Amino acid sequence: MKKISILSALLVCMMLAFCIVSNAADNVAFLASRAKGDGSSAESPVGTLTDALNTLDLSKDATVVVCGDFTQSTFFAYKTDFSGSVTITSVYDGVDYREKGAEFISSGQRFICSGEYIFKDITFHLTGDYYFIIANHYPVTIDTGVTMITDSPKLTGKSIITGFSILGGYQKDQAAVLKGSVPPASGTDPVNITVRSGSKIAICAYSRAIEVTDYSGEATINVEGTADVGQIYYEPINGTSSGNSNVTINVKDDAHIARISCGDKPAAMAAFTLNWQSGTIDEFVRNNGVTAGNNFVLNYSSEVANTIEFSVIKPSFDTVTALDGEISAFKATRTYENQFADVAANAWYYTYVKTAYEYALANGTSDKAFSPDGKFTVAQALTAAANIHTAYTGNKVGAAGAGEPWYIPYVNYCIEKGIIKVEQFTDYNKNITRGEMAVVFANILPDREYEACRSGSNPDVTSDMSCFAAVQKLYNAGIVGGDAGSGNFRPNDEIVRAEACVIFTRIAAKEFRAK
Repeated sequence: MKKISILSALLVCMMLAFCIVSNAADNVAFLASRAKGDGSSAESPVGTLTDALNTLDLSKDATVVVCGDFTQSTFFAYKTDFSGSVTITSVYDGVDYREKGAEFISSGQRFICSGEYIFKDITFHLTGDYYFIIANHYPVTIDTGVTMITDSPKLTGKSIITGFSILGGYQKDQAAVLKGSVPPASGTDPVNITVRSGSKIAICAYSRAIEVTDYSGEATINVEGTADVGQIYYEPINGTSSGNSNVTINVKDDAHIARISCGDKPAAMAAFTLNWQSGTIDEFVRNNGVTAGNNFVLNYSSEVANTIEFSVIKPSFDTVTALDGEISAFKATRTYENQFADVAANAWYYTYVKTAYEYALANGTSDKAFSPDGKFTVAQALTAAANIHTAYTGNKVGAAGAGEPWYIPYVNYCIEKGIIKVEQFTDYNKNITRGEMAVVFANILPDREYEACRSGSNPDVTSDMSCFAAVQKLYNAGIVGGDAGSGNFRPNDEIVRAEACVIFTRIAAKEFRAK
């Protein structure tokens, strides 16, 4: 009897341990106002955002589920910086808690970031004149399924103080997550803001109300999906702007922007680029002596070329370049939802894997794994090449014949379109080298799509190598680079999947190309 009791106790302990591990692995906290639970379920939510984050491992990607009505009644700042991302949502594990009354309620409050935040499938009920997210140079994403309900007629999105507002950099006197220090007046930290849904949104790159600012980092603002943005400020506002910033705004899908404007002070920016694939932009303002060392550049597609708005906006730019219409075929067709457990949010290749997946140029090795360090075969490389070419031209790849290997239609397509030559490869199942990959991918699109944007070369790729011309072409176009320090390309090394995604992404999306 004693042995049975000991065995039973051990089994209970093992089950408890398993439950603890499972809950930890989920890395999810449930949230609702006035709740006093432990956050482990919708039946036992915590009552504050701070309590929710305290239950999570913030070194990893985490989720806060708003499962009832939740009211933010004061400024929010989690006072410890974290390296993972936090997704705040009302949809989890197949349950849409919005159908049960879940919403994020707030008056005119601030949400101060100490790490990356993603808002997805959630309703904001805003009772004041504004809501203000201060990114502090951490990434902020308003993902799909976000809705704003507003009670104040002043909340229009036309300015930072009358919108659901996102500030990419620092706000004066807002040092809650900066260990008590004053926000710096200069820096090179990037800004990354993505908006895919929602309305009455105002966005500002860099800082607000800091008297002397000198930010030389890159700011990328993506407006896509069904997002409705009232105002984008592409430089610091309410302060003295000394410039040096490099700002890129990407607009596509059915997104709408009412106004894009500069700040209230003159600025000598390093660069400004507007990539306008689709969607609508009503007004673009450039005044107060705003200049850019590398010009104000507008890249546009044929979809927007004949609109009234385009004819009004075009004169504000120094350089205007058509994307040849067909290039607009490159667009996201699905959303990456961090399903690949082996692709960390802070990995150097995260953005490239994410973008390549969303553009349907790369898939995982399973539903939950990408295998970023795995090798890439010749067959896989030619499949990717064919997919890029078909996205560009609208062509289709035929089906495999009876008994044929799955990759034969892609090989035949690449031969037919002149991407590769007959017998260029004799073994399609072998791992492809970086040099061989360059030869293929330098030959997919017309030469105009490989326009040089920089000079230089890789020291270990010499003119006597068969891959020299291809590597040089891709390097000058900002599609491939070299190892940090040495600048070597390593043409004879087998390419890994993460590296391949860099090539895919930079070919399809020019905004990712190196300068």
